[in-house]
Amino acid sequence: MNQNYKSNSLSNKETSPFKQFFEFQKFQKTRRAVLSGEPIYELSLEERQKQDYLDALYFNLQESFFAALPTVVIIKVLNWIFENSKSPVLGETQKFFEVFQGIRGGLTAFVAPIIFTFLASFLAKASLKKVDYTTEKINRTTKAYLYFDGACGLYFQSSLSLSSSLILWLANHSIVGNSIGIWSMNFAMILLLIGLLGQLKITWWSIPRRLFRVNGYTSSNAPWFKYSRTLLFSVPILSFICYVILAALSFTLTLLLLAIQQ
Repeated sequence: MNQNYKSNSLSNKETSPFKQFFEFQKFQKTRRAVLSGEPIYELSLEERQKQDYLDALYFNLQESFFAALPTVVIIKVLNWIFENSKSPVLGETQKFFEVFQGIRGGLTAFVAPIIFTFLASFLAKASLKKVDYTTEKINRTTKAYLYFDGACGLYFQSSLSLSSSLILWLANHSIVGNSIGIWSMNFAMILLLIGLLGQLKITWWSIPRRLFRVNGYTSSNAPWFKYSRTLLFSVPILSFICYVILAALSFTLTLLLLAIQQ
């Protein structure tokens, strides 16, 4: 009985959300399987765990984390270099502004990847005709979207994350006025364009084609207009909401951090 208890404890420990979230090997294995066309979204939870595949939401959130991680590191390095090259800031307002910009800059890295995660429920329904609305089909399509987005969007979302954070960082620092700053801003804009075009192709073409196949549609009877309309309206709205939340969260964290430091 003790052995059974220990084995169950170990099993629960191995599949705990925290451990699962940071298992890069499982992420890579799941991503390769999705890109190769394996229908992981059809598997039950037990079957996915048995084959060492991540759950759809964990997989997509982990993709968002890995997409934003290089940006966080780069912005941290830039902040460290910039902080070491200037005199200490005087004044409470300036101090608040600098802390706020630092926190917002770090959080901005996660905005672009998270937006496409939030799109899951909207685009899952948009890829189904109303006559096909069932809980089972919506859940399956949502899982499929999360897998497809996580597998296909890693590099372009990383590009969006880095470019948007770099543009924000450059806009808040005096370096943008010299030749290095101008070159960096041009680089960030090119990177932003690459990310936008690449992600547009994935979200507006590659993913819906896969979702329509999952739902049993052909190119001739798939709800392309409904999907495109939903995407066109939901992305700006979700982007606005995310940036409002980002600003509010950055403001709150700044107040807390300054209060702790006093």
